[in-house]
Amino acid sequence: MEGAHLLSEFEIDKTFTLKSFLLNSKSIISFSLDFEGNVLFCNEGYKIILGYDDKNIKDYLLNPLFQALVTQTKEGLAFNGTITLKKVPKNTSFISQVYKSSDELFFLCEYDSLEIEMMLRNTIYQLEETQAMLMQSEKMNALGKLVAGVAHEINNPLAYVISNVEIMGQYFCSIKEFFADLEKEKIASLKDLKERYDLDYILKDFSSLQKSTLEGGERVKNIVSELRDYTRINASEKSFSNISECLMSSLKIVKPEIKRKAINLNLNFSQTSDIECYPAQLNQVLINMIINAVQAIGEKGNITINLYEKENFIFVEIEDNGIGILDENKSKIFKPFFTTKPQGQGVGLGLNLSYRIIKEMHKGDICFDSIAEKGTIFTISIPKGAK
Repeated sequence: MEGAHLLSEFEIDKTFTLKSFLLNSKSIISFSLDFEGNVLFCNEGYKIILGYDDKNIKDYLLNPLFQALVTQTKEGLAFNGTITLKKVPKNTSFISQVYKSSDELFFLCEYDSLEIEMMLRNTIYQLEETQAMLMQSEKMNALGKLVAGVAHEINNPLAYVISNVEIMGQYFCSIKEFFADLEKEKIASLKDLKERYDLDYILKDFSSLQKSTLEGGERVKNIVSELRDYTRINASEKSFSNISECLMSSLKIVKPEIKRKAINLNLNFSQTSDIECYPAQLNQVLINMIINAVQAIGEKGNITINLYEKENFIFVEIEDNGIGILDENKSKIFKPFFTTKPQGQGVGLGLNLSYRIIKEMHKGDICFDSIAEKGTIFTISIPKGAK
């Protein structure tokens, strides 16, 4: 093997173990170049870390310059320090020793500690950016479902408000024409005119139209108000709230989906103490859990929500009679990015975020019990003294 004689010239142990270590090491870079810059020998670390495809790399050595090593140094240890190699997208530095013989240069390199720190920082930054993007994706996915449900809920009252207003416009035209003809005809023919324009029915139905139109407007107003309540708390704000209020706020948002799938909802709420918490985050957890229950059921099932206080904890139980959780998935259910949903319907962060909100922000706990094809019950416990 070329370059092997170089190891003996510089009194490096020539045992098979050392040569094998240098050849196969993925953390130490070793390679040798001729005086034209052509690669004569390289190990696994060179291939993996540097990833150079070119056979001649003299222009990749930025510090010290390749030509300086060839012409300005004597044989033996030619360089001992930090070298910089050109690498896309960013140059890389290594702690290195360079040995020179009569016809080649032999390099032994390892990462500079500062370089490793910088790499770790860059890696952590990239992971944080990726996490933020995935979290945003999960939030947008949940938001899309909420928007679709709210749009459906708003569309119904708006449809009959618009229809009622159109009919009221037609009624107004009939009444207007009635009075116009009344001026031309005589009072004696009033009964005939009322029958011609169906005025008795119009006057009777007009009141009903007005009432249902106002009812539709109130429904739209309430939906908008519920949305405002749901998002009223900034992400970083704590306040004293009652969990029952958070549950009712979340249920109002999920209600369109529950109604659409004809799911029977049972609520068993006991009186509970107000606690200092993050209401917006609790809403997020509750809506995630309820939506998961709805999706687990599919159509025409049952969801039961129990709220009660026991000793120093507030408990919320969300139970469904859906498909349940397979035994092989139970240990992974709270792990980030794990999902059993079809591709495009979630990235597996909903339960993980819920777990973190309960455990880290509220010092509580969240657990579950599930039987495949029979259903699941999630239990959330929050200490009353959570800080």
